[in-house]
Amino acid sequence: MSLPSAAARPESGELPGRGAWRTLGRAALRLIMFWWLVTGLIVATQRSSFTRAVAAGLALAVAAFGLQLVWRTRDDTSPRGAQLAFVGGAFLWVFVQTAFYGGWIIGPDMPIPASSGPSPWLAIHALGATAWNEILSAAALGWCVAVYQRNPVGWLTLATFWGTDQLAKLNVFMGVANPGTHFLPEQLYFLIAYFGPQHNSLLLPVSVVVLGVLAAWLFRRVFRDAHAFRREANALLAWLLALAALEHLMLGLPVSVPLWDVFLQARGS
Repeated sequence: MSLPSAAARPESGELPGRGAWRTLGRAALRLIMFWWLVTGLIVATQRSSFTRAVAAGLALAVAAFGLQLVWRTRDDTSPRGAQLAFVGGAFLWVFVQTAFYGGWIIGPDMPIPASSGPSPWLAIHALGATAWNEILSAAALGWCVAVYQRNPVGWLTLATFWGTDQLAKLNVFMGVANPGTHFLPEQLYFLIAYFGPQHNSLLLPVSVVVLGVLAAWLFRRVFRDAHAFRREANALLAWLLALAALEHLMLGLPVSVPLWDVFLQARGS
């Protein structure tokens, strides 16, 4: 992760490790609540065509606000600038995911090739089946990269969301014990044809370890950096990677974790 060094000033008289626990605690509380609530709302709003339409309208408003936040903070290297840029990138990802789960922007109809298990050919077809959503993700990420100046947190946030989501999809394609099919709304049932066998492939533990190591590296930087902006940015991205590692770990559990059951019940599942 590349963050500016000269623009962000260390807090006066503060040692690198001081304040790190406070920064991490604040970032954890905000991010975990965001992760749980937004995931649940995206699931719950698939209850009917009306709730899906309401979700689409709200997602468009959230996307517009996210674009504004990324633009407004593109040159802001204060801790608040890092927080707002993170929210901007996260809101753009909420829009991408809402468009996907609502069935608004997925991909072209793709024939499903006959296959007895995961294969590169099936992976290509699976990617094609969600191509429009991947293009939407790339467009949002490209815009964030194009406009940033000294504050890269917006595009780093969106890139982290997108990258960890691609890794999760690849793991589901290769095979996991708990692919979470009960989370899929009716309009996405066709994707189950691309899922791998319902047991964990070797890719899953490797994914968890890689995500965990990246998160630990950023956590370490939180304690070693005296610059408030970089410390805030690293804390937010570290927790995001840690949550991604947790989500991948849950894919490998033989039972479902009831974190979002209340939202599934609201959807009528």
